[in-house]
Amino acid sequence: MAGQQMQAKAQGVADSIKDTLGMNK
Repeated sequence: MAGQQMQAKAQGVADSIKDTLGMNK
């Protein structure tokens, strides 16, 4: 389960970075 949490967290961080860069579309 820890692996899945880490993966979900990493995905969330990646999405946040994309939003910041304005490349989420």
